[in-house]
Order: sequence, then structure tokens, then C-alpha cells
Amino acid sequence: MFTLLTPLIMNATVLTSLSISGFTELPDGLLQNQKQLGSLYVRSCSLKSSSDLLDNLSSLKYLEIRGCSIESLPVGLQNLSSLKTLHLNCCDSLVSLPVNGLQGLSSLSSLRIQNCKTLASLSEGVGYLTSLQDFLINGRPELTSLPRSIQYLSSLRYLSICNCRGLISLPDEIQHLTLLSELEIEHCYNLMSLPQGVGNLTALQKLTISGCPHLQRRCKKLRGEDWPNIAHIPSIEIFNKRW
Repeated sequence: MFTLLTPLIMNATVLTSLSISGFTELPDGLLQNQKQLGSLYVRSCSLKSSSDLLDNLSSLKYLEIRGCSIESLPVGLQNLSSLKTLHLNCCDSLVSLPVNGLQGLSSLSSLRIQNCKTLASLSEGVGYLTSLQDFLINGRPELTSLPRSIQYLSSLRYLSICNCRGLISLPDEIQHLTLLSELEIEHCYNLMSLPQGVGNLTALQKLTISGCPHLQRRCKKLRGEDWPNIAHIPSIEIFNKRW
């Protein structure tokens, strides 16, 4: 079936949305003519980091890669200058994000990385995402820290860190996220404390902590060691919930 469809896809020039799933190998140049493609969903495929799948997609605004066998993201990612949303989900072979490969994503406003279990660290290249407003990290048991370059996410308004059991600290550089209005931390059992720089986040309107026993103790109203750094936040929700 895919062999039959390949010429149709390669020769079509008016596709605006495309979903590809269940293939072990994608032919080179599959999307070379898709100048108008705005949304691309790639699911349960085997991808190579050297794949040209993302080349020439100058209009692409939404990209989701889910359940794919891939160790690093395709090189063409750095050329997606129109990309607004990037979702990576259940890519268990993904071990790294490219340092320079994120440099071209100057328009990216939403980044969600979920259940990529072998991705042990975030690239310092995250700092290039200066238009990012929405950042979610979920299901990363090997993650122990966030990159210091997070300080350059000057447009960030929402940060969610969930189910990262190996996370033991947050960088004090978080204090430079001057537009951050909501911070959510859930089920990070080994996160010992909040950085002192949280006290400088004057735009922060909501802090949610759930299933983080050390933070729960340290953020107790008036009595916790971290309370002086969060007392200015209008809405604070702390739950002692375990899954």
C-alpha cells in the first residue's frame, strides 16, 4: 500500500496535513515537494537521524513524533523556521536532543516531551528557543537536572515537570524566567528543594506541587524552608499524592 501511495505523496503539492504511521523505512525525498504542509504526524515509524524527512518543509507549524524508533532527531529539524509546536512522545530510543539542531526553531512556542524514557538530559540548545511559551516534560525517569540555558527562555509562561523520578534539583537560573506565570511539579519524588531564585519570579501566579514529599515538607506555609521564596505567589496548591 505504501509503495502505491508514495508517488502520490511525492508528486502532490497541495497537502496541508499528513499522518504517517507503521513503517520501518521511509523513502528518501518523500516530502520534498510539500511546501504547503502545515501539520505532520509521524507515528510508530523507524527513523534515522540522517533522514531527509523534514527537509524543505518551510511551512510546517505542527510536528508530532510518537512511538518512533529514533536515537536523535532528523537533521532537517533545524530548518523548520515556521514550526510552532513540537511534540515528542513515547520515543524510547531517543537519547539526546541536538545542541545546534534547535537553533533554527526561533518560532517554536510549544515543546512537549513525554515518555521518552532513555532521554537522560536536555540539550543546552534549549536556550535557543526564545519564543517558547509552553514547556512540558513528562515521564523522564533518567533526567537528573535541567540545563542552565533554560534561563534564555525569555518568553516562557508555563513550565510543567512531571514523573521525573531522577530529578534532584532545578537550576537557580530559573529566576530569569521573568514572564513565567505557572509552574507545575508533579511526582518528582527525589527533588529535594526549590531554587532560591524562585523568589524572583514576580510574574508567577500559580505553583502546583503534587507527589513530591521533600517539596511538600519544605513548602509548608510559614514553617517550610522554601516558604519565604514562594510566599508571594497568589495561588499555591500542594498535594501529597502518590501513584
